[in-house]
Amino acid sequence: MQYYKKEIIGTFRCVLKVYSFSAVRYVTEDKKTSS
Repeated sequence: MQYYKKEIIGTFRCVLKVYSFSAVRYVTEDKKTSS
């Protein structure tokens, strides 16, 4: 059970990292086109 929990947390963190990265990229791209 502990291992399973660790796997989910690891996957969640990975997804979160990718999501935040694309979010930052989207914001910077948006600012670039705006100015």
